[in-house]
Amino acid sequence: MRSPAVNFRFTDEQWKAIRSVRKRWSDDIDWALARAAIERLGRGSLVLPAERSRLGSPVEIRNKLRTSLRLTRQLQAAINALPTPLRGNSPDPNLEKLERRLQGSLLHYDYLAGPRFRGRRNPYRDWLQLGLLALWIDLFKGDLSLARRLDGTPYGPLVKFLTLTLRAITGSAPGPAGIAKIIEQYRKGPYFPD
Repeated sequence: MRSPAVNFRFTDEQWKAIRSVRKRWSDDIDWALARAAIERLGRGSLVLPAERSRLGSPVEIRNKLRTSLRLTRQLQAAINALPTPLRGNSPDPNLEKLERRLQGSLLHYDYLAGPRFRGRRNPYRDWLQLGLLALWIDLFKGDLSLARRLDGTPYGPLVKFLTLTLRAITGSAPGPAGIAKIIEQYRKGPYFPD
């Protein structure tokens, strides 16, 4: 089964809005590179969740892998219990290869069906946010500052940048308080929550 194809690109209006979050940018920004970097990050953040469930529910696949691994081991044990002349080249190297492959897949699906994806947790969203913040710092020469209005509402170029890019890539974005929480979490490090 092929991986899902995702071709995310900003519209000209979205890109214009992103470029307008600051009145003055550093003169050495390569805007074509910046746009390509954010679009690449956006595509990755959309492909990974689709890839995660491409073969079905990660929990169901993990359970099937566990069953297959258990049955493979039972088969190998049954073959080993046969009299020596009947078992031939046991342990069968093909079953050992199969067991290693099943173990590798099980490790992968233990992660995909594990606690990092339970409830509202989403490592792919965290990865996207981390990537956008890293681009803000490295590519756009921005800092992790934000201001607050008299009512406490966060605002500023970084808040607008994250809001616009997250909305363009995922179709939604947290409100200003949620964006401020992302920024604060990144400042404190380590970024990825448990």
